[in-house]
Amino acid sequence: MDLKKPALLFLLLLFPVFLFAGTTGKITGVVRDKDTGEPLPGANVIIEGTTMGAATDMHGRYIILNVPPGVYTLKAMMIGYQPMRVENIRVYIDQTTTVNFTLQATVLNVGAVTVVAERPIVKPDATSSMASVGAEEIQNLPVQEVSDVLELQAGLVKDAFGGLHIRGGRSGEVAYWINGVAATDVFNGSIGVEIDNSSIQEMQVVSGTFNAEYGQAMSGIVNIVTKEGGEKFNGSFTTYSGDYVTPRKKTFLHIDHINPLDIRNFQTNLSGPLPLPGKKLTFFSMVRYFYDDGWLYGRRYFTPQGTPGDSSFVPMNFEKRLFLQNKLTYKFTPSFKVSYEVFWKDRKYKYFNHYFKYDPDGDLNRFESGLTQLFTVDHVLSPRTFYTLRVSRFYNQYQHYVYKDPYATPDYIRDPNDSTRWIINPAHPYGYVHPDSLNPPASFSFADGGMDMSHLKRSTAYWVTKFDLTSQVTDIHQVKTGFEARFYRLRYDGFTIRPKRIGNEEIRPFQPDVPDPSTPYHDKYDVKPYEFSAYVQDKIELKSIIVNVGVRLDLFNSRGKVLADPSDPDIYYPAKPEHRYKNWAPGVPDSELVEYTLAEREKFWYKNPSTKMQVSPRLGIAYPISDRGVIHFSYGHFFQMPLFEYMYANPGYKVTQAGGQTIVGNPDLDAQRTVQYEIGLQQQIMENVGIDVTLFYRDVRDWVGAGPPIEVALPGIWYSQYENKDYSNVRGVTFSLNKRYSNYFSANLDYTYMVAEGTYSNPNDAFYAITANQEPRLSLIPLDWDQRHTLNGSISVGKQDWRISLLGRFYTGMPYTPRFGKGQVVGAAAFAGLPENSARKPNIYSFDLYIYRQFKVGRLKYSLFAKIYNLFDRDNPTNVYTDTGRPDYTLDRLGVTEDPVRVGTVDDYFNHPEWYSPPRRIHLGVKVSF
Repeated sequence: MDLKKPALLFLLLLFPVFLFAGTTGKITGVVRDKDTGEPLPGANVIIEGTTMGAATDMHGRYIILNVPPGVYTLKAMMIGYQPMRVENIRVYIDQTTTVNFTLQATVLNVGAVTVVAERPIVKPDATSSMASVGAEEIQNLPVQEVSDVLELQAGLVKDAFGGLHIRGGRSGEVAYWINGVAATDVFNGSIGVEIDNSSIQEMQVVSGTFNAEYGQAMSGIVNIVTKEGGEKFNGSFTTYSGDYVTPRKKTFLHIDHINPLDIRNFQTNLSGPLPLPGKKLTFFSMVRYFYDDGWLYGRRYFTPQGTPGDSSFVPMNFEKRLFLQNKLTYKFTPSFKVSYEVFWKDRKYKYFNHYFKYDPDGDLNRFESGLTQLFTVDHVLSPRTFYTLRVSRFYNQYQHYVYKDPYATPDYIRDPNDSTRWIINPAHPYGYVHPDSLNPPASFSFADGGMDMSHLKRSTAYWVTKFDLTSQVTDIHQVKTGFEARFYRLRYDGFTIRPKRIGNEEIRPFQPDVPDPSTPYHDKYDVKPYEFSAYVQDKIELKSIIVNVGVRLDLFNSRGKVLADPSDPDIYYPAKPEHRYKNWAPGVPDSELVEYTLAEREKFWYKNPSTKMQVSPRLGIAYPISDRGVIHFSYGHFFQMPLFEYMYANPGYKVTQAGGQTIVGNPDLDAQRTVQYEIGLQQQIMENVGIDVTLFYRDVRDWVGAGPPIEVALPGIWYSQYENKDYSNVRGVTFSLNKRYSNYFSANLDYTYMVAEGTYSNPNDAFYAITANQEPRLSLIPLDWDQRHTLNGSISVGKQDWRISLLGRFYTGMPYTPRFGKGQVVGAAAFAGLPENSARKPNIYSFDLYIYRQFKVGRLKYSLFAKIYNLFDRDNPTNVYTDTGRPDYTLDRLGVTEDPVRVGTVDDYFNHPEWYSPPRRIHLGVKVSF
């Protein structure tokens, strides 16, 4: 939908403003006289260790807003009554925690009555499916990264490439929020901020219909609130090391070499007050260094320059990370505070490439770096109203290359035996060589030299300004609304190194050259899209029903370049003469034609994209059927602008030069849309056991996909452009069983049955179908991540000073497209192929173990721990040969004979270690805290 009057609609929505930021919770309840049951007005309820609290009204009711997630102790006091303390109060993001007090009248000055509260299993105000994982739960699980915690939540699927899919959506449909602001890299939809598990106060995963305060997501929300410094100084230092331990040396090269330092981790956390008067300035700091050699190795038989290597083993999926987080909080008064937080990261890694197994230095080195800063103002205006102002600057950069300098080349000397030939000088051998060096010496062979010639540097940056104000208008209504502005800047510079030429002749010996951005070998852009959003929402909390109702408005403009004439896309090489020459007309001699300059052509070649507007209504209802059971229903329309990599792909639309049959971006893409419904039941079935059952359905339209061929005004040249055309629907049920900690153990079980079907899994799939002369798909097929059955379970046994936790997973196989094996079908009656995604990969299951023992020496606490991932060393296949459905056997191997120039054996070539999940991994470490 095009927006005609954006400013007017924006102001109309903002006029009745109250807003909630989604990083805090609320505590409420009633204080009564124990003997008479009458409410006590004027009683004081405080949260111990903080400056937060409230006084009861005429009905004995109190409300404490803006409470960060965590575990607290509440104290109720009133003159003439014995004080009462309630410990172990858990506050969740966006949730209401109810704590009631009954005070005993007394005339004596006696100590407070202390009660340990039981955390409720059922959340009576949860109107949609969500999972909240606190710092304590994360600490007790055998998990290493944030993604490990996410993978355990019901409704989430992790594909073979590490992408997370919530309720059947594509991996880029998840929005990541850190402390109330966006932290998503909008280029590809990944999380752009490095967060360590030890820094998380609470992580909330909303896999159902989320409230109107959240936008730019279709599948789910990951909302993370980090820790901040308290009034006491504390800290910890953690280190561990380990390696992969497995006997499967036929599958994994060099895996039998055990080095306990192949994996190493060092991290420290410090928090508390800084030595200033009043302890008003507090801090939380975390620094972590992590290195993992990986489990996939190559061997340096050859260098990229084609010379013999030293035959050493080289890690080919290693990872090295250094990142830090620092948060400063200054409390001017109990009702006014400001904070500044910074996240910095630096990462170097590689993805395993099977072809480079014996030329490992020829594969790409990959780099990520980022710096995100967040400034926050929290101001409590009254006991029932507060606002939050956030200003954030997000920056994430990615690069890959073999050598940083694209002009790096070895020194060449004349061959002493043949003066017409150039050879590499052994004294200076490093640098780029001719792309032909990467050609295999024989069929079914590994590389014997050469390197990947691609270079890429891209960055995503954006400023966010977000103003939040929340007010408990009445005891029943908590009204929320607000606005946000984002100003993006995306820079992209990717090219493939080519041989340098003079005219049509290549320079000898080889010299690398960076192609001009006007050629198909070099894509470069610098764009500045923007986005505005606003919403209004009311949380209605009645005794018998809780309702979340709201509406959201989103505005977006890509500020890209839209083709004015799609039949003539390539601005550098126009297909139509009237677009090439100023004075073109039939009969004008070529000698008299005058060409447009590039700047002149740009004025009529492109047009501006339209501003996109989406209005999203949201409704959620929770109906308590008893004090132990709640039914919830939710419905919502959700919109998300496509990932920016599809909007700006192939800048300049260099179709003519490429010879056609290519795919280009579309800056005028509309939002992708889904309508989602769910109904669920939470029920406490025993004192410490509860279940949660939810049925859900998602109807997804306007997914990005490749459009039909667009003919260019030249014979045989066509291209495809991304459009809002793909469709999917997802349906399923989730079941969760939770046994909270009691009698020295806790347990959790999450099961998901889900059917995820659609037209195409990947936006590029339709383009590949066009080039293969296939008809457009009109029916639904299982999507690539259609994992029908997902089961996660954990059990934890122990006390505060020792713990044993076991985590188990079971996943049914994802689909793949089978094909007929070699020689199975021959002749004119041979089938063209089998239905896409009609077969299933093998099932996957694994177990992880965590053991720790804590003891105290003086003021220090020492914890010794061991974490074992894939405890039973399962060889779970993540990919298979499509003719056999197995990862270790294919009929393509039959009849292939040995070749003296082949690098590696045939069996070696058909062995794919990257097609398996990681083997058993063992970490041993120690943590010292105070």
